[in-house]
Amino acid sequence: MTTTPVLSPPVNLRDLGGIPVQGGTVRPGLLWRADDMACVTEDWARQAVDDGLSHVVDLRSAAEAEATGRGPLGRLPVSYHHVPIFDTVGGGGGTNPQVMAEMARADAAAVGRVYLDMLRANAPAVVALLGMLAAATGATVVHCAAGKDRTGVLTASILTALGAGPDTIVVDYARTADNLPAIYARMMSVHAVAADSLSEGQAAMMAALIERPVADLPPMMGADPRSMSAMLSLAETEDGGLLRVLRAGGLSDGLIDALRNRLVEPAA
Repeated sequence: MTTTPVLSPPVNLRDLGGIPVQGGTVRPGLLWRADDMACVTEDWARQAVDDGLSHVVDLRSAAEAEATGRGPLGRLPVSYHHVPIFDTVGGGGGTNPQVMAEMARADAAAVGRVYLDMLRANAPAVVALLGMLAAATGATVVHCAAGKDRTGVLTASILTALGAGPDTIVVDYARTADNLPAIYARMMSVHAVAADSLSEGQAAMMAALIERPVADLPPMMGADPRSMSAMLSLAETEDGGLLRVLRAGGLSDGLIDALRNRLVEPAA
């Protein structure tokens, strides 16, 4: 059942423009990452479309998407791509309270393993999204609920295909840490209305997280750079690198070239 959420601007939105990749930097204004876009305000949504937003990639679970829908952006001329890449992990991923509890106790290495498993299970879908990005016009925003885990895995995949180094990918992931208190407060305001998509235990855990210093958050609930480092290291050891994982999902040299042609600003 779709519920009208509390509307507010995103708090973990950023343009990936300027990130160094092979041969240059990511072009500004074409690729954004964010927390939940289903509950942005009407004014924010209209301004984003006016600023060039034309595609929304929604990585939330089926239950999350059903609970809050697409919000104001669903009523504007924006293409919508729903790819719930976490639903295949742990028997329901973010919608399974037992899995959530286990992940809340995980250390950084275990979080990296979850991330890599997520990508392996969804590599063809991720590669299809890379194809969409290569062919898109206007700007694309990629989001989940917090704009951290699922969005982090997809962003790492995009940056890998563009030739970014591991340190660059980790730095971008870790930038979310400063936004975590605002992210969890915003998520609580959404779920206070869409309560059916959050269990009582999850709600209590999230409320407690809002009051904790970022440095004290468990790795799964934080944006610990060691988590992304672990994913990249595990991929290197077990798969020959993240690019190999993507190639196993269908990433071709032609698609890499098309993606780079669109998204990379060559070095002067």
